[in-house]
Amino acid sequence: MKITNTIILWMLACCFYMNSETVSSTFLFLFFFGSCLVNHVNKFKVLLISGLGFIFLFYVLSFETPSSFNFLNDYLNKIMGINLREIINSYFIKIHGQTLGSFISLVLLNIKNDYNYPIYYKLIDLSIVHLIVISSYHINIFCGLVNKIFHKFPTLGRIISALLSFTISYLNGFSPSSIRVFCANVFGIFKSTRNCKANLSFIFLGLVAPKVLISFGFLMSFLGSRGVKLFYKTHNSGKLYEAFFTSIFATIYIIPSLGIINNSISLWGVFLSLLYSPIFILVYIFLFIFSWVNWLDPVFIVAYNLIFEVSKVLEHINVVIPISIFKNEWIFSIYYSSLELFNLYIFRKRSSMKWKLNKLERVY
Repeated sequence: MKITNTIILWMLACCFYMNSETVSSTFLFLFFFGSCLVNHVNKFKVLLISGLGFIFLFYVLSFETPSSFNFLNDYLNKIMGINLREIINSYFIKIHGQTLGSFISLVLLNIKNDYNYPIYYKLIDLSIVHLIVISSYHINIFCGLVNKIFHKFPTLGRIISALLSFTISYLNGFSPSSIRVFCANVFGIFKSTRNCKANLSFIFLGLVAPKVLISFGFLMSFLGSRGVKLFYKTHNSGKLYEAFFTSIFATIYIIPSLGIINNSISLWGVFLSLLYSPIFILVYIFLFIFSWVNWLDPVFIVAYNLIFEVSKVLEHINVVIPISIFKNEWIFSIYYSSLELFNLYIFRKRSSMKWKLNKLERVY
């Protein structure tokens, strides 16, 4: 196992432990720590990293450190002398009206108010609220388009992607998922692998603002991507099925967090994600380009009403499954331990297969 994977697993253990210092969270911490030790060839490295990590985390957490990345917004606003995000929000409401302007602000700026709460809460009930606000998935799509345009100049493409993801991160208030993608794009300038970029961004953000690791927003962002990685470890499907299965694996990893926040999850959440995802991608692109003018308002109003009315219909046929059982810390701990045990099994199986293939290549 690469050393970055070891650090990630160990930091994840710390996240859960710091969230709730109980017997069950201690069990989960020891399980993850044991996985680090078993998986890595160099046991001394794991022990050294863990020891230094403990000293660092508990030392830093004794001080007043940020519990979110909002401090970046405040810092940039102070440098610019204006709150650009609020100015853009006021502009949207002025030219589009309260209802439509608030909807655009929700999508592009992650700003919630009384006018966009109705649609926001409907999407929460359908377990697809993550689609309405720009997330890591959508930023990656935009950055992917940039990289395709500049495929002949890959370094320039990666720099533009990093700047674009930083701009979007600022506009939506440096949400955990967007800041994670920005960091990954910065590391991508140096030609890191996808897995390495994700790991390095998690480690870097944990060092910059350790208390953020305890937030559910950050955990859900990281755990969702961990579920997607697990899918690619276990299955090599065609492009037609990838979106469906990655959604399932990501949902499996974030179910406990959803249970703690919402007490329930929609049975149709994965299917609705597949239905709504392409719609919202088009909405993002059009709003990102055309929301600055009001001559397309009739189109935007039709799109808004369509999303709202379809959500109302789906809400009536929605099947909600109560999952408040995950508030029981033992169930929460055993659930994630089981997932990581499966992850460990897949990792060792793949490592064994690679070893056998290498041995066959040497023989022949």
